[in-house]
Amino acid sequence: MLSAGIFAGIISAIATTVLKNAFNLPRPASLLESGSFHRIGEVLLNKAFPSGHTLTAFAIASALYFSANKEKRAPLLGLFLLATCVGLSRNAVGAHWLTDVLAGAGVGMWCGMFGALLADRLTKDALNLKSAWSRTIAIGGLAAIYAHITKVMDLELNQPLQYASIAIIVITLAFFATAQFTQVRQ
Repeated sequence: MLSAGIFAGIISAIATTVLKNAFNLPRPASLLESGSFHRIGEVLLNKAFPSGHTLTAFAIASALYFSANKEKRAPLLGLFLLATCVGLSRNAVGAHWLTDVLAGAGVGMWCGMFGALLADRLTKDALNLKSAWSRTIAIGGLAAIYAHITKVMDLELNQPLQYASIAIIVITLAFFATAQFTQVRQ
């Protein structure tokens, strides 16, 4: 599931960049009169379509859902509710039109399904804790820590979440490092 989420995240980042640059559509702040709508945060004027936050949220939700065994998917449906909340929040803060959010949801689901398909193609050896793939994920975790420490993501309001994500990554990497230096007994 982790591999599916990573693949979906990479695919969604590429899809978001390509689509935003291809369409370069205006955001609400560039067309609506100031004060005629509710806006929170930095004024963004272009590259509205699709909503990148929504696309990524649905990509990860879909990747996790479709990479799980069919019998164990029901509890993961809640991830789509969270992804929907992400999309609606982008509309609520005045950053996107509803069409941007809907497109982000649709494209994100496709990215997630594709990520799950790619993860399904990984061999069992690739999922070994001491494999190159696992170590690549660990390096990605270190890069994520660096990015989260050196940059304020979105709004300052979200900094507690940023620090919580750093803590989760650090704890996960500590477990991973421990596994690298211990022998698995059979």
